[in-house]
Amino acid sequence: MTFDLYHFTPKARQTQILNTTIHHILAAPHTPTKTSTGQLTNRWTFYLICTPTKTISLECRADKNTPGSVLSNGWKATVEIRELEEWGVTNLETDAMGQVAVELDVRMGLTVADVVTVMVVNGGHRYEFEEGGADGRFWVHSQMEVLLRAGVLVDRVQVVEAQRMLRILWPEGFELPVVKGVYY
Repeated sequence: MTFDLYHFTPKARQTQILNTTIHHILAAPHTPTKTSTGQLTNRWTFYLICTPTKTISLECRADKNTPGSVLSNGWKATVEIRELEEWGVTNLETDAMGQVAVELDVRMGLTVADVVTVMVVNGGHRYEFEEGGADGRFWVHSQMEVLLRAGVLVDRVQVVEAQRMLRILWPEGFELPVVKGVYY
């Protein structure tokens, strides 16, 4: 399996990152930011919790230097996998909103490579963001379905709750329609 389509930080630790065992996954929003169209939104990230002090973030972002080939006003996606040392569950990233994160149970014994393999096989990297939709919410929503069907995620109720939470602007708490990109 080639993982070249995903960007690892630090790159020198790619093998160690892929071989890391996961205990559960958090889907979490970040503090609100404005999109290119001026709308407030939360960017969403998967946090693969490995130990109380080791977390791997997995995030799809718009590469604003690479225009879309399917969406005329869109951007190609890049999937970033980062090792977050000593951040643990309670301090994900400076702007992550852990109090709103949804815990997603995984099949026992999974590694980061198992999760990424499912995403690669299912074309998770072949995604374009629509202008104004560069928050990754639709990508996170659809990848949860992929991971659930593949048996990586094991609790449909948790997935449905996380998908419901994706449709809310945090911390404001009002409904925010998900801007859909496209897979190609």
